[in-house]
Amino acid sequence: MNKEKEIEKDIDDMSFFEHLDAMRPGLIRCVILFFIAMVVALLFKDYIMAVIMGPKSPDFPTNALMFHLAEIMDSEVLKINQSPVTLINTTMAGQFNMHLLTAFYTALVAICLIYYSSYGYL
Repeated sequence: MNKEKEIEKDIDDMSFFEHLDAMRPGLIRCVILFFIAMVVALLFKDYIMAVIMGPKSPDFPTNALMFHLAEIMDSEVLKINQSPVTLINTTMAGQFNMHLLTAFYTALVAICLIYYSSYGYL
């Protein structure tokens, strides 16, 4: 009990910069973990892009389901994405930027999930 009051007293007596010093190792670990997650996302970019770009394909499950539903209902409106979609870049480094942003957002989601699952028990 006395130890808890002593820790509370120490936390209340710390200055702003002392708090930053106490947080520094955790922040450095978070940044390192973020960059590791980003590198892993870049290594698996083909798989990630296949998941993201899946709905543009006629073989995507939802598109196939809608096609079969359109056949049953005899409706042409539900036959979506039956011709392949070709994507183009409108900027010089569009493909490179797309891969970097995909890796960034994938790493951000991964870090949030890791943080939630590991610190959710505390």
